[in-house]
Amino acid sequence: MCLRYCGTREANNVDVFECIRSRRTVRNFRPDAVPDEVVTRILQAGRWAPSSSNSQPWHFIVIKNRATLKSLSEVASQGTFIGDAPMAIAIVMEEAPRPDLDAGRALQQMELVAWSEGLGTCFIGLRDPKQMTRVKEMLEIPEAMELITLLPFGYREEGFKGGGVARKPMSEMAYGERFTHTGFLAEWSYSDQLTFYGGWTDGWDEGFQFGANHSSTFLGGVMWNSADERTAVAWTVNTGDWGKGANIHPNQTTGPTTMSEGRLYAQSLVVQQQIASNWTYVFQTDYGYNTTQDTTPAPPGSPNPENTQWYGVNNYLFYNFNCCWSAGLRAEWFADPNGARVDRAGLNTGTQALDRANYFEITAGA
Repeated sequence: MCLRYCGTREANNVDVFECIRSRRTVRNFRPDAVPDEVVTRILQAGRWAPSSSNSQPWHFIVIKNRATLKSLSEVASQGTFIGDAPMAIAIVMEEAPRPDLDAGRALQQMELVAWSEGLGTCFIGLRDPKQMTRVKEMLEIPEAMELITLLPFGYREEGFKGGGVARKPMSEMAYGERFTHTGFLAEWSYSDQLTFYGGWTDGWDEGFQFGANHSSTFLGGVMWNSADERTAVAWTVNTGDWGKGANIHPNQTTGPTTMSEGRLYAQSLVVQQQIASNWTYVFQTDYGYNTTQDTTPAPPGSPNPENTQWYGVNNYLFYNFNCCWSAGLRAEWFADPNGARVDRAGLNTGTQALDRANYFEITAGA
């Protein structure tokens, strides 16, 4: 199931991803009371959280008594700010096979719904066993049950702004399937926002099994993300000896033996900008230049070997309806005057025009 909003009141509709991205830890609260209907939504968020084998091992204790909140602040040395919160919720687990994991699932959903309602929180860790025992006694929690944390809730102070917290680059925590270049790549993070990378490759989409081609290129670049994670810029370059033109297709008797031949320089620049909570714009430009090593004259009627280049510009505009659906526009201009990328140069022997490309295209999709 895909939910569009993490809040339910029309006035407080918040995109789920924006709610996750902008959430901040809050320890200072306004004294305003939290309405019962908001408290119910927070509890429902915890109730609907996933749990191991659907065991639903939670118990949520709502605390609004000012004297109790004050007493808890005097006991919980890691969370004295609970005394200034208009309310708190204790998360208690009963016979839970994975108490911390399941409590964390419920806690996160409760935090997000609270954030969408204009509230903030910061969980309180009770590290001292004596503090844990005392809090359980104050809240009359049975000894067999496990108290995980206390969550103070309150409306955020005027002027409080969420988001803008620096995060590690995506490249340090997200990985994909096998890369289409065979070789190695190293990364170095200069800061939370700036990352450099570089390495060596043995060719494009080939692998070491085609070592007879003797490709040897440098692959590197730089990536930058803004502190608020709304802007990202990436520049990549691949350059070096693209290969000897070895025949990697034994059954092929016409056309080029491989696209990896000569000296290569190819670069790509990608800029991504989040315009609003639902809109994202992406700009990409590519350029490639291949200096051929083949100086053998072509047979009569065939094109002579020549240096080739290709270049293009892509524009993308996306509108995200929810976490499952989005719509977008793509506008692309691409030129391949030597027929190096759209079709293998010379494959259409004697008809060079069929190997050329210069087009502009607009597409839309969802």
